[in-house]
Amino acid sequence: MRRFQCVFMILSLLIMAACGRNESVPNQRDEHKKEIVHETENNGTNQTEQSILSDFFMKDGAIAEYLGIGNEYAQYNSRTQWLNDHYVNVYEDNGGTVMLRTFRIEENKVVVVKEISEAYDDYLPTENELDQLNPLYTYLQLPLKTGSEFDGWKVIEDSLTLSTPYKQFENAIVIEKNNEDHSVTRKYFVAGLGEVKREFTMQEGKEKTTITSVLEKIN
Repeated sequence: MRRFQCVFMILSLLIMAACGRNESVPNQRDEHKKEIVHETENNGTNQTEQSILSDFFMKDGAIAEYLGIGNEYAQYNSRTQWLNDHYVNVYEDNGGTVMLRTFRIEENKVVVVKEISEAYDDYLPTENELDQLNPLYTYLQLPLKTGSEFDGWKVIEDSLTLSTPYKQFENAIVIEKNNEDHSVTRKYFVAGLGEVKREFTMQEGKEKTTITSVLEKIN
């Protein structure tokens, strides 16, 4: 059990919990966004693409609760803090530490520019300071269409029906990464909400362990 606690704490440093910006989105709007996200060529403006990607974070001040399965640190709360139209902080509190990730929304992707643990105070840099930060890794990248790949991740599903303790979602997007230790990480996203589930699976001999965090409540 201690090994799995360590594994999940490390995993928490590598994957984020960002959620969608609005709690509910009309189906017609979801379909329109889905069509745009799936475009393989840039037929729109950069502003439109950034608007789509912005929708994969919660509104400012929103707090989400995630149910944890398989590990005590899988359960956590997240708090979203918008700094401006292109930068957003997400604070994850899993009871062991508070993880801060700062995201930059670029033309066709979202990158993480800051990631620290023990983040018990709000991070409020100037816009100039934010612009000086170099990307650490890519969080999401258009098009979010089955088969697309970025930064070691692959989109394996773009229209999944997903049930969670919060509600059932249509057209969920699933991305997957195969890690060097043969473990597998998956993230589940919904337009209008963002990341609603994350899953880490590790195989040791005949024993398979899965650690899951899934959206339960939004305040």
